[in-house]
Amino acid sequence: MKVGRHVLAILVVGSLLIGGGYYLPTLIEKAKTDTAEVPQVEIVQDTISVEDTLAFEEKLKRDLEVESDNFSKRKKRHIWVVGRGESIINYLLKTSKSVNKYGGKVLRMEQIFDSRNDDALQTAYVDIENPEGDSLKLEIVVSESIFKNGAAMVAVAFAVKNLNEEWVEFLNKLDFPFSILVPPIGIEPSYKPNLEKVKTKDIHLWVAMESNKLNSTHNKLQPLRVHHNYDSHKKIIDSAFTQFPGTKGIVSRYGETAVEQEDFMERILSLAKGYNAWFMDITGATTSKTLEICKKVKIPCKVESPFNLDKTSLNDYINNQLKNARRKGLSTIVVPLNKEEIKDFTPLFQLSKAANQRNITIINLSTFMTYQ
Repeated sequence: MKVGRHVLAILVVGSLLIGGGYYLPTLIEKAKTDTAEVPQVEIVQDTISVEDTLAFEEKLKRDLEVESDNFSKRKKRHIWVVGRGESIINYLLKTSKSVNKYGGKVLRMEQIFDSRNDDALQTAYVDIENPEGDSLKLEIVVSESIFKNGAAMVAVAFAVKNLNEEWVEFLNKLDFPFSILVPPIGIEPSYKPNLEKVKTKDIHLWVAMESNKLNSTHNKLQPLRVHHNYDSHKKIIDSAFTQFPGTKGIVSRYGETAVEQEDFMERILSLAKGYNAWFMDITGATTSKTLEICKKVKIPCKVESPFNLDKTSLNDYINNQLKNARRKGLSTIVVPLNKEEIKDFTPLFQLSKAANQRNITIINLSTFMTYQ
């Protein structure tokens, strides 16, 4: 039987070979015809991005650029080590933003001071609830040896008493983001039209406050005085935000006496909170109560150091603030546009290069104030 099957197979193959001149071309042509008659069907593949496949925890680790992840049985926490060069405050803000972005919830954030580390606040506890309702307990630690390039940031703001055409031209020549601190009351009629000519529109209120430096010439600014009542303070704050609607920041002008008064500051900050605003204290007062009152009122605040002609040159001030950015992760450069105080603004035109050389990103105050 096996031999018979082999003989039959040989005969079939032989027949095909003998008649190949007829059969093969016919079969090929028929195959072409059959193929042509088959309708072309577009195949659509479902595309799933890498983003969709990542777990909630992995997305957070990616956003924070976590260098290592270890679990502490004693603390019952994941220890996430992140790169140095960015402050723990920055990492906490990134964590909060990412958690919200991916549908989770931040339950707790607590900065921890490590006495063994020269840099304060480089560790924090973070408790998170993921979208499924499960908890994730973290200890975020800034590494002492692993550096992160390009992490430091410096915010630039200009305090502008009189915005004329010359200053508009100056501001439009700058090649980095910046903010403008505007006096909300007592400005020249040309101020607002000139402000519209400035390319940058990150504008904040530069509000005059109680100070020993104030005299009768400052009355047109309607400064916030300690002895004024609530209605007077509310009228000034309302007027300020009406003049520049949409602004979200108040920066102190003078005010070294004001920031020492707890009841006064609580009232002013509460009024600012009503406009969903933040407050920046640039008075330089060593006895300022700003941060503790801000914590009580629950309003975002910062205390920063503006340029002071009596203490340093503009060039030295800028270099010092850039060093602070590298050391702390964040700093500010607040400069008055006033030729009476500054004779040479050249260092500002060199700022981009100086920041790039130090891997520092320049930002405006709106971005800066989101880093709590």
